[in-house]
Amino acid sequence: MATHKTDEWVLQLLRRFEDQLPIKTGPHNAQLRHNVEQNKECLVSVSRHKFHLVIERLARIIQVNESSVSNRIIGPEQEKNLYESHIIVLETLVQCLSSQPKEPSGRNEMMFVKSLLPEICKLINLHHEHHPLVPRVKQLSVQVLYSLSLNNFDAIFGRISSKLQSLTASGEESADLADLDLIQYINVDLKNLAKIVHEIHQRWKNLKKNQHTTLAMSLEKAIWNWMEAYPEEFDEVRG
Repeated sequence: MATHKTDEWVLQLLRRFEDQLPIKTGPHNAQLRHNVEQNKECLVSVSRHKFHLVIERLARIIQVNESSVSNRIIGPEQEKNLYESHIIVLETLVQCLSSQPKEPSGRNEMMFVKSLLPEICKLINLHHEHHPLVPRVKQLSVQVLYSLSLNNFDAIFGRISSKLQSLTASGEESADLADLDLIQYINVDLKNLAKIVHEIHQRWKNLKKNQHTTLAMSLEKAIWNWMEAYPEEFDEVRG
């Protein structure tokens, strides 16, 4: 009973947070910005105890915001409100994930696959580069993905592996390669880097030239990321 009441209180907090986003209220004044910051701080604190509930609902907010403007023309102000809303939610996610609980079970990985990961991938691959807020949206999305990969590598690797499998099966040179870019944004230790290299090696001969180029560029960045994040492993390999 107590757990149910706590969950309901958290959901009310999340609804208030969502209702105060620019996509719902329009441009923010000083008071609205203050209210959002207060709610953000509260959600980050609550996420330490209700991690799955908070993360799942934040992912849902991104999905709902995107759906509200999809397949229709929106004006400059609506577009600005959408991206500002994404930035607020993403900043909250980054802070929540920084205190993500360490859990050996697979439940949280399944949750990320089904809710948060697809939404983050969409934002990383936004094509409206002309808008001044898009680089910030992408930067925060990459930070979220990196944080996810620290404790949920298998979920992200599964998405990369599925993309490689579909590319080899279809044989289409013009296929979307967005998920291959994920390789360059995630945290990998030597074990997980080797896992990615092995998966690419298995599929390499059945991939197209443009796919080879994308993979080579992403893998190069992943190796540099590994060297920077795990210098002791690099020193040991270098011997």
